[in-house]
Amino acid sequence: MTNNITTSNNTNTEDVSNMSDSAMIRRIYQITTRLERKFDAQFAPATRRANFGAMNATTEIDRVARQNEMARVNAIPNYMGTRNIAATLPEARIGFQATGTNRTPSATARIDALISFLLKSRAGSAEEISPNVIKTHRLRLRSLTRLVRGQMIMQGVTATSWSELSATEQLYFSLRLEEEVNEGLQLPIYRCNKQWAARLLLQDKMKGERQCKKRREERTTDLAEAQPVVNARVKLEDFS
Repeated sequence: MTNNITTSNNTNTEDVSNMSDSAMIRRIYQITTRLERKFDAQFAPATRRANFGAMNATTEIDRVARQNEMARVNAIPNYMGTRNIAATLPEARIGFQATGTNRTPSATARIDALISFLLKSRAGSAEEISPNVIKTHRLRLRSLTRLVRGQMIMQGVTATSWSELSATEQLYFSLRLEEEVNEGLQLPIYRCNKQWAARLLLQDKMKGERQCKKRREERTTDLAEAQPVVNARVKLEDFS
């Protein structure tokens, strides 16, 4: 048993000694992040009581903790690797016709082009990626985007538009999404310059929420306006 432990320790020491400084920083950051998440889950605050003073104290603690967490994550925005992917890949412009008010391909076209590029890079091949494969990855990306959007709401973010978030919040949640995608899909969208893919996904998600809310409100208004007409018809029928 002692020999095995010694060998294991020697192996770990050898692996660490072969790491570059940047790789060492990334590795330490990843380990620290995982440990902090486990700690947060294990020692999460108990359900808040009705006492107003206790609730205010907890809220203040949460706010300070959130600020500290954002500062820690934002301090090393490129910890996962180098960023070298342009905001709009050439593949996204295939079939796109720019107009006076629309000079950039749609969010879906840009994300699909990114997925294709990353999958080709992973395979080391220029062979075209199946549209079904791209769609599957896009849907999984949007699923993880919903997850991070849910985290935003749970952390007290009340903004309904991406532009309403502070620069600090935008960077933090973009990095969080990049991390979720890298761990969940092994898709390195963290290579995108200025987190453009993560920002685009979150911005598009929040835009979709606003559109859904508007449609629900319009339907509610239509139903409310139609109800008096229905009631009037019923009354006329009673006397016919």
